[in-house]
Amino acid sequence: MANVLTSDIMKNIIGNNNGDAYINHLNVYMNMYEINTLPRIQFFIAIACGETGGFSKLDENLNYKSIERIKTVFSNINFGNEDLSQYVGNPELLANRVYGGRFNNNPPPSQDGWDFRGGGLFQLTFRGNYEAFAKAINEGANPPSPIIKAEHLAIENYEGEHKDYYIRKHMGAVKSACHYVKSRGVLPEADKNTEESFIAACKKVGRCPDGNNYKKKRDYWIKCKTFIGGNGIVGNNNTTSTENTRLNFLTSFDLNVFLDAKQRIGNN
Repeated sequence: MANVLTSDIMKNIIGNNNGDAYINHLNVYMNMYEINTLPRIQFFIAIACGETGGFSKLDENLNYKSIERIKTVFSNINFGNEDLSQYVGNPELLANRVYGGRFNNNPPPSQDGWDFRGGGLFQLTFRGNYEAFAKAINEGANPPSPIIKAEHLAIENYEGEHKDYYIRKHMGAVKSACHYVKSRGVLPEADKNTEESFIAACKKVGRCPDGNNYKKKRDYWIKCKTFIGGNGIVGNNNTTSTENTRLNFLTSFDLNVFLDAKQRIGNN
């Protein structure tokens, strides 16, 4: 099965089998959203690993244990003279405070801050980003139809429909991240495949490199460059031509493999 992510590749990068449940979705949707060169795939998997702790979580952890940590993480929020102790160990209240009223989220007492907290492989946040993904799904439907709402993506079993798109589950987590990366215009930057371009690409997807946060992503990126292509499974990392490293999944391995992957996704 040349030119696809495998369990062994993901295990080498992550150090465990957390990636197994995502492999089929990754192979299908990365190709669909043009994450189809070695540098693009390496960048995408590195950021996904950094955002999810090696594919171990799909939900933003807002359960902070100290006021100091809250101030550090949300240094962009002007809390004024608020009693921040109310947010310690209270992730829902904190989410509504720091995310409410921003990027199409309704302000408290709305639950938008909590409902549209970070989720999926790239920790998609805010109603505005969920709405953009929902719009893309609807426009891609045949025929186009406003079926999927932002709430379907953010709230589990919302109205009991379209549960497969919930972004804190495997398929929704992968597809939302692929859509977000493409929509941010980051792929040409990733193709440059340099340290400088990696930093620039991080910034374009809102994952600004800073301290330990950057170090983790960079460490994953180095692993991805070693194991995705470096061993010949996905391609040759020595080539510098984007066109030469482009992966055409429907011509580089048997079509039946692709169809089999899609069928297995439908059964999950």
